[in-house]
Amino acid sequence: CRAARVSWPRSPGPMISSPHQGSFKALIRKEAWERFGGRPEERYRVGQAVRIRGVIGWYQGDPAIFVTTPEQIEVDQRPAAEVAGASLR
Repeated sequence: CRAARVSWPRSPGPMISSPHQGSFKALIRKEAWERFGGRPEERYRVGQAVRIRGVIGWYQGDPAIFVTTPEQIEVDQRPAAEVAGASLR
């Protein structure tokens, strides 16, 4: 499993990939934002390496994890250059 990168599409919330279709996504729906202390983009940055935990389901034909709590997201604190290509266990 590799580190994923955070990106911010318009809807339904942060995803770990862009473009919108054809890849795995981690979605934070608006109704869960309060648990994150507000908008997720205030907590996570584009390009940040993260590990997402949850049950894989489907969103618009693509595999996705619907993130409902901040505990499901682990931010990799290593420098970006070190994370690139590194495997997470």
